[in-house]
Amino acid sequence: APIMKYDPATGKVEFPFDRQYSGAAFVMGNEGSGLSAKQREICDEFLFVPQARGATHGNNGSASLNVACAAAVVLQAYCTWAGYSYAHVDGEKFVSVVVASESGET
Repeated sequence: APIMKYDPATGKVEFPFDRQYSGAAFVMGNEGSGLSAKQREICDEFLFVPQARGATHGNNGSASLNVACAAAVVLQAYCTWAGYSYAHVDGEKFVSVVVASESGET
């Protein structure tokens, strides 16, 4: 299943994750051969990041993403679906530790 589906008619994004599980583990395949048969055996689902094909350039487009880039897309989609909170931002920088001010605000 694609990692997310966007419905332009409703503006909704659907994710293929299932709340019947209490957590998730992701196995990332390599760019050339993907997952081995043994790796696929332990997986409940097979997800992928859809690859764009430029309509104006024939059938050209990306064949695969670097595994680190694909992992970032998959993990961000999962965190969005699961409702994880975002890290605190100060200007344009993420702050790893939020310190309370004297007024008690964070």
